[in-house]
Amino acid sequence: MSQGSAGSTGGLISGQYNLTPGTVTDGQQTTIQTDAQGRLLTVPAGTGTTEPVDLQKVGGVGVVPAGSASTALGAGLIPVTAQKYVSAAAAAMTRPADTNAYAAGDQISNSTTAASVVPLQFAVTIPASGWLLIDRATIRKSTSTVANAVFRLHLFNATPTIATTGDNGVFATTVAGASAEIGLLDCTTRGAYTDGANARGVPTDSPYVTLTGTPGAFTVYGMLEALAAYAPGNAEVFNVSIRVVGDLT
Repeated sequence: MSQGSAGSTGGLISGQYNLTPGTVTDGQQTTIQTDAQGRLLTVPAGTGTTEPVDLQKVGGVGVVPAGSASTALGAGLIPVTAQKYVSAAAAAMTRPADTNAYAAGDQISNSTTAASVVPLQFAVTIPASGWLLIDRATIRKSTSTVANAVFRLHLFNATPTIATTGDNGVFATTVAGASAEIGLLDCTTRGAYTDGANARGVPTDSPYVTLTGTPGAFTVYGMLEALAAYAPGNAEVFNVSIRVVGDLT
């Protein structure tokens, strides 16, 4: 690896330009092959043709060449293409009419009765590519309280089950949904106004939460968890939205 230019924070990976890249045998040392513009040359699965691609790491998992015809991409691999769309899906929840304080790790929901809890529901559309990325969440709440207003949004591809207790119950012992969980987004409240406050956050363990499935209408389910000892408002309203990035091609 050669050193980067002055002022850069990383290094450069050297490659070699070949007008007609050749083949190598097992165990033979080689170099990264590029085109005349320095773009990496690869052979997309099933094509047999060498072509330049721009690679981008998606979801902290891996990449495949844009335009690849392969359907066996491997778990978590998303094709990188140039055309994307961005949309938002929103859901609202009104917590119970009390001011019982939450402890860190408590469930925030619409009812203290488990059977009456209704998870947040985000209506999205999975495009023909079969995947969507969720890269951020916004929580607009109806009170101006900022102190300890830190929340975790759990996202699921199926309805989670609420057992024993609803709102203010310990999340880890009242919500069953591990097999359906697709990601977590931690949101911190920063902006307070006379009519409420806003919390924004991103996925906890990768740049994106990845949703894969059959193209068409789909419901993503959400549950909120308090991450600090939070004093809520009576019948406080939580308007939650997620930003969705999809593939146009």
